[in-house]
Amino acid sequence: MKATLFSLTLLGAVLSVWAIPRPDLGIKGTVPSANDIGTVAITLLKNRLDQLDDKFVNLTSAYGRIDSMNAALQSIATAVLTKGGRLATALNTLSNSTTGPVATAFGLVYTEIDSFQLLVNGSSLTNETTILTNNTAPDTSIIVDLADAFGGVNITLIALRNALMALQTNVQAAQTAAGNAATVSNAIIKSKIPTKSVTAVTAEVRNLYARIPSVGEVIDSTIRQLKTADDFILATKLEGEQITSDYAMDLQAYRDNLVQVKSDIYTDLSTAAGTGPVSLLTNISASLTPFYANSTIDEAISGLNATFSSLTGTIFDTYFTTYNTSLASLVVDMDTNFATMLCGPLRESVQVLINNGVDSAFCFEKYSNFLFNIIGETLDDINVCFQNELIRLFHLQEVLGKIGKQLSYNVEDILDNLKVCLALPSAAQPGCFDTVDDYYTALDTQTTALVASVKDLVNYETVASAKRLGACVKIVFPAKAALANFYSSETTKCYKRV
Repeated sequence: MKATLFSLTLLGAVLSVWAIPRPDLGIKGTVPSANDIGTVAITLLKNRLDQLDDKFVNLTSAYGRIDSMNAALQSIATAVLTKGGRLATALNTLSNSTTGPVATAFGLVYTEIDSFQLLVNGSSLTNETTILTNNTAPDTSIIVDLADAFGGVNITLIALRNALMALQTNVQAAQTAAGNAATVSNAIIKSKIPTKSVTAVTAEVRNLYARIPSVGEVIDSTIRQLKTADDFILATKLEGEQITSDYAMDLQAYRDNLVQVKSDIYTDLSTAAGTGPVSLLTNISASLTPFYANSTIDEAISGLNATFSSLTGTIFDTYFTTYNTSLASLVVDMDTNFATMLCGPLRESVQVLINNGVDSAFCFEKYSNFLFNIIGETLDDINVCFQNELIRLFHLQEVLGKIGKQLSYNVEDILDNLKVCLALPSAAQPGCFDTVDDYYTALDTQTTALVASVKDLVNYETVASAKRLGACVKIVFPAKAALANFYSSETTKCYKRV
């Protein structure tokens, strides 16, 4: 019996709690489904608005246009998040309002709707829209997309206001019908506030929740494009720096090759020419000495010997040093060359991404790799110039080897000829030496002249090689610039569907 009495007492207490009116919508009475307005506003709408905070990225290319666009879009996202969040909070407050008057309770929501509408109508985004317009003109893709997305939000805000106004009218009617009563009875609420007028507001809050992603997608997709553009610019910059570094190594390799070519020329020329006459005549030098007093053949032999010895010396060093020094002017500042060559095309290509139009991503991806590869291709073409000139210098090396062989003929027979003179009777020997003296004196003069012409040949060819190399390298940059302009132009044509 006691247990039964206790149960009845507890049940009565619970029922009495349930009977206390829960203040809703600015009146002291429980309005069916009113709580749903606040629940949807907070758990759905506000949570979705908070996702706009995830759209922000850090950009590192330092391209001012991208940075300005990114800042403007982030500002818009923050504004939507802030204004929409305040509206969601105001709706939640209304659905659980403990105080009136009704007009005041609803008025707080209207204030936030007005503020949000100023945003989506563009009135409070003048700076941001100006930045977007200036950085994408004459293209209007982003502006149009934002206008469409904001237009949908604005339509929903208007519908939400209308639904709230209808609900406010009903709530006020209930409050008026209750007069000075402490609470508004369930009967009055049921008769004056149709449930559909409450659910109509909730429905529009859900519609607003559904509209926000379109705004978020415009902002998010544009920021993604900006990030892609930023990454591409940075990658291009890093590639340019790497190629500049590689060029320095390739240039040094060419310098080293020049040193080797010079050494090989000395080796091939002197080897083909052979040794001078002094070495050839070592075994008969003592027998020749008596004849030197009355002959100039010793001077011819000495002159020929000096000329042959010079072939292993440094007669070409100056020419190769000059050649090596001239290489510094081939590419004075590759970073500047790349900047001159690529800045315009790069700016045009990434602009397609920045515009964030229908075909932006497709058209950029279609040609961006070609544009990027131009950097590496530039060095490839320069290396072709180096290779071609090395091959030509190898040919010069072969020519000089053959000239060396021709030089060897000038002393090839001297030993045999002088042995013939020494084999003659003593009385005939002086006349023999006098006879060959004239010829070897002439050969000394001609050999000296031939070696001088060989020096001239090397001089002229190293100069010619440097000039050919210069012409080849210098033309690479305008040729690649034209190709870069072609790819950027094709990117724009693709985007505009020309």
